Amino acid sequence: MFATGWTSLRYGRSRLTYADACQIATLASTSQARAVRLDLQGAKETTCGALARLVQLRAALLKVGGELCVEGLQGRAKGLYEIHGMDRLLPRAGTCMG
Repeated sequence: MFATGWTSLRYGRSRLTYADACQIATLASTSQARAVRLDLQGAKETTCGALARLVQLRAALLKVGGELCVEGLQGRAKGLYEIHGMDRLLPRAGTCMG
């Protein structure tokens, strides 16, 4: 089963933390979204824990035929994403299905 409809979420703070990523995961779960595009354009910084939580969210979505993609990465958040090779675990919106 593959996700057909996408839900877009926009994160507006300048720093994405683990707690914020947990809130995003809860929001995605309560909205029963199967496929989520997460716009991180506002986040110039992030933590490794936040990225790890998003990877966990993606794994949960993949189990039900969904997907999680990120877009708008910039600044230190983009650097951390690239340094850790997160594209294998958390794809950018232009490279995932949908």
